Amino acid sequence: MEFVESTEVEEVMQDLRIGVKDVSEQVRRLDLADEPDLTRHELKLAPEQLAARLEEILGRLSLDQMLLVPTGRWSDILDAVAFGMAEVEAWQEFDHVATVHRNGRDPVLCNPADLPLLRRLVEVLARDGEGEQQSLQVLTPSSRMVLEVSPPDRFRATFADPVRADLVSDLLDT
Repeated sequence: MEFVESTEVEEVMQDLRIGVKDVSEQVRRLDLADEPDLTRHELKLAPEQLAARLEEILGRLSLDQMLLVPTGRWSDILDAVAFGMAEVEAWQEFDHVATVHRNGRDPVLCNPADLPLLRRLVEVLARDGEGEQQSLQVLTPSSRMVLEVSPPDRFRATFADPVRADLVSDLLDT
């Protein structure tokens, strides 16, 4: 997991027609431009199910790269998970680098090897987080989709690609 500058991702987001919607002063949500094939899902899950569901979806989609974008600032997420992630060695390395990005919303680039750390992060966030400004959004440079986990129990998914939506539809219709 490594931070990338927002400016580097803006072009990718423009190409994918992913915009930013200000929900409140603290919350900025990624959103796909409406089009006929757009599929939206919002689930309420038990907090302990959020991480597993995200991991199942990402596994089925077989993504090479993912970008994590907070809806608030990274400090909101880092503060929420500070105690729960303190003993995770891989997180300690990331947390050290993240201090430079605390007050920003720079995306974090992940690959499949980072999925165990992402799962643990979402588990702790669902347990210790408190709402939308601590939500974490996932997008990929290869497809028009946005996934969002919002503590303690919300999961949102938006797909513009019907093939990808079909791959995970059973996970989103429950």
